[in-house]
This record gives sequence, structure tokens and C-alpha cells, in this order.
Amino acid sequence: MSVFNHQGRVKNSMKISAANLTYQILTMILNFAYRTIFIKVLVIEYLGLNGLFTDILHILSLAELGIGSSIAFRLYKPISNDNVVEVAQLMNFYKNVYRVIALVVTVIGLSIMPFLPYIIKDAANTLPQDVNLYVLYAVFLAQSVSGYFFAYKQTLLTSDQRGYVLTLFNIGSNIIKFGGQVAVLFVLKNYLFTLVFTIVWTLIANIIISVFVTKKYKEVFAIKEKLPKEKRAEIVKDTKALMLHKIGSTILTSTDSIIISAMIGLATNGVFSNYVMIINVIKSVFNQVMTGAGAGFGNLCASGDKEKIKRVFKNYHFLSLWISGFFNIGLMCMLNPFIEIWLNDPQFLMEEGIVALIIFSTYLVLCRTGTTTLINASGLFRKDKFRPLIEAGLNLVISIVATYFLGLYGVYIGTIASCLLTAFWREPLICYKYIFEEKPTQYWKEYFVFFIVTLIAAVLTFFAIRYIPKGIGYFILKLAIVCILPNAIFVLAFFRKPEFKYYLKFLKRFKKQSN
Repeated sequence: MSVFNHQGRVKNSMKISAANLTYQILTMILNFAYRTIFIKVLVIEYLGLNGLFTDILHILSLAELGIGSSIAFRLYKPISNDNVVEVAQLMNFYKNVYRVIALVVTVIGLSIMPFLPYIIKDAANTLPQDVNLYVLYAVFLAQSVSGYFFAYKQTLLTSDQRGYVLTLFNIGSNIIKFGGQVAVLFVLKNYLFTLVFTIVWTLIANIIISVFVTKKYKEVFAIKEKLPKEKRAEIVKDTKALMLHKIGSTILTSTDSIIISAMIGLATNGVFSNYVMIINVIKSVFNQVMTGAGAGFGNLCASGDKEKIKRVFKNYHFLSLWISGFFNIGLMCMLNPFIEIWLNDPQFLMEEGIVALIIFSTYLVLCRTGTTTLINASGLFRKDKFRPLIEAGLNLVISIVATYFLGLYGVYIGTIASCLLTAFWREPLICYKYIFEEKPTQYWKEYFVFFIVTLIAAVLTFFAIRYIPKGIGYFILKLAIVCILPNAIFVLAFFRKPEFKYYLKFLKRFKKQSN
């Protein structure tokens, strides 16, 4: 009997997507409930600190340099071939590397501590009086570092298309964490003690899942062989390319909060963090649904069947455009009305122009999911190693300059401009040139047709709900319109496309099997 999971790709993808969707919905509910209590108990500046420290530690994760992705990519083939020895060698190497990374992150993280007051505008007057900036940061750092001792085992579950097991465990873990956080917050009304509870529970949860993976793959972890020198050299070669991707993506996603805190203020960062949290929840739901097939893409690319890869990619890309369009229309129409009802305080609302820029930036990322997934699964990140660094540099420079002149608008002008100048056109070019060996002409035709239809759907939906009064009942009416109208427009526009017919047949087959 095989150690590894050899169920069908579609079946695995459905399990992963279903588990991840459940997890994201539950996480969304718990996050909103916790943040609501957080805002009621503590002042808004704490939200700003939370967002700032999270982004600083995300930048520190650069020490990982993408080596985890490189090893995950190399796990696909030996898992597919039931090569237990090679999987064990990779896991042993992974474990040792991550121990070194944990040490590096700790040292660099501690060296940043003296500079914390300088990245908060007017820190002396804006920080809550009971805050010890250094202690709070040290707790955040400890939580971040502890994860490196367990992450490598979780990667094995994901690469073996059993990520749904990890997700189901995380559902239970998050419920316990939420209950503890709320209890500590209510009883002690102290942010530091809430963080201490969080790190303790996170450590316990990581130990539990680590023991489970060790038992599940006992044949793998019983082998203590080292990875051969030539294979370590190959991973280092891949990591050099992934390092630039890691640096680029980290700067793109983790500097907004720092720029806002340093140039605009901690309170504004607190307001901004609410929008980021909601958008990140939507992005996570989207990514979990779409990248449930990520491990399946890896196995498919390893097979070398070019025609099958292209067929699966076209279906996958069509679905990503549909769902990203629908999600972003929903965000554009419902984000401010939701925050208005949720927090019932105008100080937490942003201007519609800023919201539109944030959402357009989100759309540009989500609609590239097909190409990004294919590039990562096929190992083509080596062909695109300098692009993320160029994109990140453009983003940082344009954002800082634009923020100086335009305030909060400038942060996302930089993000949008850097994406359009680099990843937007570069990723499709690489996929079609090196995998399909043709020009991406058809890709762009389909992309821009979908974009125009999405834009029309967005405008019609926005004005359809624009003048509906405020209130919870009217909010539900708006939500119903937002759910129905864009999808109805998409169906009218695309019902003749082969990709639409593929998913329609798939749903009919799934319904028949369910009955």
C-alpha cells in the first residue's frame, strides 16, 4: 500500500477546495467577531500597531528566500512515483534549513527593535500610554519564529494533496484560539496578554499537527538520509530565482502599512487595516478555491502532456476571471456599506476613490491566478526571476513619492502602476512561450473581453444599488442584487464558450453523483 495519496486530481481538488472554503468562511466570521470586540475594548491605535508589526514580520520572512517553495515543487515527482527515500531526504534538508532560518529571523528581528519608534509618525503622542512597544513586538516576533520549526511538515501534507486535513485541523484550532482571545480580552482588557495566549496556543496547535504528520508518514520520517550534494545544488539554484520572487512579493504586500504609519499616521493605518482584513478574507476565499488545484497542477506539469495542460489551464483561467470579477464587484459595491453597519462610526470609513483603487489593485492580482499557478507548478519562476524585484522597486518608489503628494491615494497608485508595468504582461508571455510554445494572443483577447464585461457588470451593479437607503434590511437587498446581477451578466456574455460548457457539465455530473 502506498504511503502517499493517489486519488484522482479532480477529487483531491474538490476536497481541498471544500475544506478551504469552509475554513475561510469560519475564519472570516471569527475575525470579524474578534475585531469588533477588539475595537470596542481597545483604542484604534492598537489596530495600527497590529497591522504594522504583521507587515514588519512578513518582511523578515524574506530570510526564507523561497526555499520552501523550491522544495515543495520538488516533492511532487517523488510523491507521484512513491519514492519514499527521496521525499525523506528532501524533508530532512527542509528541516535543517528552517532551523537556520528561525535563528536568522530572530537575530534580524531583535536588531530592528531600536528603530521601531522611527517608523511610527509622532510615536510619542500617538501610542497608547499603556503600550510597551518593544515587549509587544518581541511577542509578535516569538510567534513568527516558532512557526519555522513546524512548517516543513505541513508542506508534506499540502504537496501530497492532503491539505484538506490540515485545513480541518485549523478550523478546530481557530475556534479554540478565538474563544481564548475573547476571554482574555474581556477579562484583562490587555492587548499584551491576548498576544501571549495566542502564541501559546499556536505553539500547542503546531505540535499537535506535527505529531500527526510524523505518524501519518512514519516511513518517511524513519529515514534519516541526507539529500545528495547535487540535489542540494539544484535547490540552491532554484532558490536564487525564488529569492527574487520572495523579495519582490514581500515588498509589494508588506510595505503599505509601514508607509502609512510612517508618512500618514498610526490611526489611519488602523482604519486602513479594517479594509485590508476584509479584502484579505475575500482574497483568501478566492485563493483557497482556486489554488486547491495547485498540487494537481504540479502533477499535471510533471506528466509533460502539453495539450492536457493547456486545456486545464484555459478552464482554470476562465474560472479565475469569473470569480475575481464577481468578488471585486462585490467589494466595490458592499465594502463601505458593510463597514458602516459593522462599526457604525464614520471615522472608520474611507473615501470611495481610495476604495476603488484598492479594489482595482486586488483585481489585478486575482485575475492573474491562472498564470501565477501555472508558472509556480511548472518551475518557470526561474525564467522570471528579476521581474518581482523590478516590480517591487517600482512599487516602493512610486508609492512613497505619490503618498508624499497625494496621501493615501498614492499608496495604491504605486501598487497598480508597478503591476501594469511588469507582471501584468510578463506572466502570460512566459506561460505561452515556454509551456505552450506560442504567442499569448488568444489569452489577451479572452482577458480583455472578460475585463470589458466585468467593467460593464460593475457599473450596472454599482448604480443598481447606489440609491437604495441605508439599513440592515436594505443591506441584504443590496447583497442579493450584487450576488445575482454580475453573474447573470457573465452568463449572458459567456454561455457559448467551451469553458462555460465544461463547468456546466461538471456541475451536472457532480449533482448526479451526489444524488
